[in-house]
Amino acid sequence: MSLNFLTQTFLIILLVLLPTHFSYVKSDAALIDKACKSTPNYKKCVSIINTDPGASKADITGLAIIALNAVDTKSHAVMDFLYSQEPKTPALKHAFSSCYDNYYAIINADVLQGYQALQKGQPMIAQTSMNDAGNEANSCEHEFKGKSPMTSYNTDVHDTAAIASALTQLLL
Repeated sequence: MSLNFLTQTFLIILLVLLPTHFSYVKSDAALIDKACKSTPNYKKCVSIINTDPGASKADITGLAIIALNAVDTKSHAVMDFLYSQEPKTPALKHAFSSCYDNYYAIINADVLQGYQALQKGQPMIAQTSMNDAGNEANSCEHEFKGKSPMTSYNTDVHDTAAIASALTQLLL
């Protein structure tokens, strides 16, 4: 009889708490959905946000930080690519050197300023930093004058920075 009572009690608790849990998860998914719809690339935004295990508990600032982290991670991948290259012509050497400077600025200025601004509750500065990061990626692309071996990298960083910028816009 006591086992039956425990089973019934457990089921009652489960039935009371389970809907609460699912509504909590649903509301977080709704926040991500709504926030990403305000960005230039909904699908990419959702993909970036959902790669972070803390995304389901994040507020808008947290979502912006997740996107900022993605800009940082992708920019480091670009730097790894740049280090691995051995340009064969002076023009390519110049382009890669300029790109190195662009991505160094993204990592050591734009991303850093973005983090600091979000921590201080200054989303306009964070947004400007992410816009700058996108511009740096575009500048790198233009160095190759139409024959860039870095188009996919530059586009990815630019688009991710645009998403981070749009998410910080929601904080204004």
